[in-house]
Amino acid sequence: MKLADVLEHIQESDFQGEVALRWDESMASMPETLPFLEPSQIAMSREWGGLESKEQAALEETAQRIDADPALKALAWHAYRRLYDYADRVDFTKWPVLDEATDDSSGCFYLLIGMAMIPRTRAIHATMHVPEDVTRETCLQVSCFADNFRRGRHGRLGLFRDQLFWMRNYTEGKLFRLGRFEYKLEPMEPFVHVFRHREKALTVALSGDGRWYNAAGYAVQLGTADSWQASLAISDEEARGFPIHPAGHALRHEVRLPRSEWDYYVKPGDWMLDTHIPSGGQMTPEKCLDTMRRGVEFFRRMFPDKPFNSFWCHSWIFGPQLEKVLPETANLVKYMRELYLYPIYSEDGGLWFIFFQDKFDPATAPRENSLQTTVADFLEKGGDWREGGMIALVEDLDHFGRQVYRSRWPEVAKALNIPG
Repeated sequence: MKLADVLEHIQESDFQGEVALRWDESMASMPETLPFLEPSQIAMSREWGGLESKEQAALEETAQRIDADPALKALAWHAYRRLYDYADRVDFTKWPVLDEATDDSSGCFYLLIGMAMIPRTRAIHATMHVPEDVTRETCLQVSCFADNFRRGRHGRLGLFRDQLFWMRNYTEGKLFRLGRFEYKLEPMEPFVHVFRHREKALTVALSGDGRWYNAAGYAVQLGTADSWQASLAISDEEARGFPIHPAGHALRHEVRLPRSEWDYYVKPGDWMLDTHIPSGGQMTPEKCLDTMRRGVEFFRRMFPDKPFNSFWCHSWIFGPQLEKVLPETANLVKYMRELYLYPIYSEDGGLWFIFFQDKFDPATAPRENSLQTTVADFLEKGGDWREGGMIALVEDLDHFGRQVYRSRWPEVAKALNIPG
């Protein structure tokens, strides 16, 4: 089936050519029956994905509508192939909205494509000898994404097409859920460089070379009137650069670390556990510590050829403003204070994950829970919202609950002659 005919039928356009990529290849491989539209596979994927049995009828209804419409069927197969079988990344934000073509069930169209990751994930996990409980936890991302859609679309069933690309991480056997968090191994990027005092076990992060910060020490993209640029020089004798306070801001005070005293503990290119936090709340300190310990044990056993000694994450969850707007008793605040935070540049501060608006508008932003209300009020009053980064050292898990990086910062400041 020709793409032009499909787009005409569903009254959509491919104005950026994203859907056209590898269309003919997909059509040449298209089977008569699409497995992910079959009721039995839908039921299995729904159960493993954490969706309720009452959703089965709506999913089957959408699958039947797709199967009966040659244009939708061709588009569904192409989406499946682009997502799971072709190496080039697909940008689903440029794909058809499909609300009219699916009778306002476009979310279910993309949810069925996302659920197709489950049999593939189960298969790759089986070849890797991943324990079944880990596979089951990993597959629950379907319900997490469905929950995002439900909250952003007034209780409807579906999956945001924007999030569909993420499913490939699971089918490639890279991303695993272990308790509350998900992890994958990635090389450290040059945002910060972490040093550890050899005798006192003090930790300090230095800014990456050439990064810009404003007067408050938060990352900015370009130099402005009140901004400054950090530098970093590392030799066999010393490391010279600008420290990051573990509360998440850079300090405009150059320090020198003798390499005879300070080990270069985490550097760009080192393997680290890239951490992802699915929706769902319940980030109690106990669950956070449990998932981190499980992450270390699992990845060291499964990937012994990729040694790591740190966790790492970039997220709105680690934005420094959250400590100002959330109560001291909030689980997220408690968790942030156990980590070494650092500033990153962020254009929208991850507001989409809070409000599910393509562009945040305080006039129309939902206030359906305490977080949305708190953040919307903060922004309406002119508050500065941004994302943040975190790093945590594996060996410091034994000190979890003591805010080890912040509580020992006065010792770091004294050792490095940092004022204040």
